Amino acid sequence: MALPRGIESGPDFTRGQTYAPPIYPVISMAGYKGRINTKAIERHYPHIVELMVPLKGFGTRLHDMHDWHTTRGIQSQRGSSRYHEGRHYVRWCFAVPKDAKAFQAAFGGELIRPST
Repeated sequence: MALPRGIESGPDFTRGQTYAPPIYPVISMAGYKGRINTKAIERHYPHIVELMVPLKGFGTRLHDMHDWHTTRGIQSQRGSSRYHEGRHYVRWCFAVPKDAKAFQAAFGGELIRPST
């Protein structure tokens, strides 16, 4: 198996060790200061829950959303946000539909798929 770009064969790979590819896809499109482009996130994590941001923000509920991801061993992935009719909307992206449905059950929002 060829090693990914940036990993060279060297002392760590000469003693019979093998490279194990990551479970989740590695997205190589880096944007601003190494951040991943939101369009790339939505391509790799296509199951999306869109939430309307409350007028005073999510407050401690945002911490609950991040804790929800952490307790399930899921890295939180945020897609593109939008502004419509005076309100802000944010997108939480998931690799599998059952995680998106569970997140929606816990926090509300609408299940959507990004337009291609």
